[in-house]
Amino acid sequence: MRGQVIRGPVPEVPMNKFIRTDIETLLRNKAALDTAQAAAVTNIVLDGIAAAIAGGLTVELRGLGTFGLRERRGRKVWNPKTGETASVPAHRVIYFKPAGKLKAAVKELPG
Repeated sequence: MRGQVIRGPVPEVPMNKFIRTDIETLLRNKAALDTAQAAAVTNIVLDGIAAAIAGGLTVELRGLGTFGLRERRGRKVWNPKTGETASVPAHRVIYFKPAGKLKAAVKELPG
């Protein structure tokens, strides 16, 4: 399944969400894993991605996109309701940059 884009409808996705259990279902169906194995693989992969990002690394998943951290500088903001100004300190934010394959797949969607 490496390098392939899953085409067609995604199975069992309620309310336009694709959640952790949907990944586990795909692993059970496509890789013939049992429920516990699918859950373990999903946890290992997602925890590894989260730990890498939290550690300041960039995570590149070919065909999907790149996750990473960016520094936001501190700034002054204004509350239009009260007229008060406040300072927002510099901080890190998580970003996602979609890959070309993902952009193309979304562009081909009807509607």
